[in-house]
Amino acid sequence: MNTNRIGGDGFYPVDERVGFGLEFPINRYLTVVPSYLYRASQPSRGVWQYEHRMRLDATVGKSWDAFGVKNRSRVERLVRHSRSDLTRYRNRTTFTVPIEKANKKLFDAYVSIEPFYDVTNGIWTNYEFFSGISRNFGGNVSASFAYLRRGNLSANSQIINGVSVNVTVSID
Repeated sequence: MNTNRIGGDGFYPVDERVGFGLEFPINRYLTVVPSYLYRASQPSRGVWQYEHRMRLDATVGKSWDAFGVKNRSRVERLVRHSRSDLTRYRNRTTFTVPIEKANKKLFDAYVSIEPFYDVTNGIWTNYEFFSGISRNFGGNVSASFAYLRRGNLSANSQIINGVSVNVTVSID
């Protein structure tokens, strides 16, 4: 996986990520994914922060004709340069509804909420809300387009609004 985010006061990279993961389907309802991610971020121009993330995801889900629901629990250890390390828990619940026309599926509409719990400090820190659409383009290629709202769960709340485009290519 490779992620690049552009932002700040112009169009310069503010977040660059590269990583990998392995997906292990346990049964038709449960999937486990250990993964690693390296992140370099630039919160202000010229100031870089670096971290390694070791993650373990467990996702349970079920789909019916009219909708689907899944819940991903993630534990991640952040090993950060020039800042203290931390462990956090993230729990994302997603509801999906297929959108059809003439009995042909066009795309899935979805909404999800994900609060973050800082295990190291014992506090809920922030949340992410996603709402968007996703589509499988046949074979191993899919894409999703979403609105993202990220907020802090503390008194000095900062809200970030964004647009997300995610293209996934699966290797069998």
